[in-house]
Amino acid sequence: MKHLTGIVIVLMALLLIGVVGMTASLERLSRKYAARMVLRPTGQPTNETPRVLRPLSGIPSHLFDIKLEIDAPVIEESHDLTARVFFTSFGTVPTPVAMIFTIINGQNEMIRQERDVMTVETEAVFRKSFTKLPLEPGRYTLVLKTIYDNTVEDEFTQEFAVKRKKFLGIF
Repeated sequence: MKHLTGIVIVLMALLLIGVVGMTASLERLSRKYAARMVLRPTGQPTNETPRVLRPLSGIPSHLFDIKLEIDAPVIEESHDLTARVFFTSFGTVPTPVAMIFTIINGQNEMIRQERDVMTVETEAVFRKSFTKLPLEPGRYTLVLKTIYDNTVEDEFTQEFAVKRKKFLGIF
């Protein structure tokens, strides 16, 4: 019985070594071929040579996820307009980002344009407050244009409204 138990233990050890070795081989193969994809038209025979997409050589040094939010989409006073820009960097280096904030009225006229710059390393939140804006009651659009890596431009928009001030808090 002891002899049989020893054989079972040896067989289990060999099986475990084989599974670990096979897993490592599969991981190497999946890294090598996972990002390759053959594109073929579906349902139609073709004589074209399929195009093969190769894996990227690496992560770009400047890569962002950017989100624009207005704190209150309906305001009574123009100085209540505040926005936040959320940055998540997937790149590999700190990156300066130029931001151009533009406020446009309902007639598509530019009311104000302001510029800011900040450097993003991993994650950042930029809070933008607007003061002394000549905003009458109505609908407006805040446009944010970001520029980074000297060539990458993105544009984001958020609508907001200015409503009439209440007289004595009731009208």
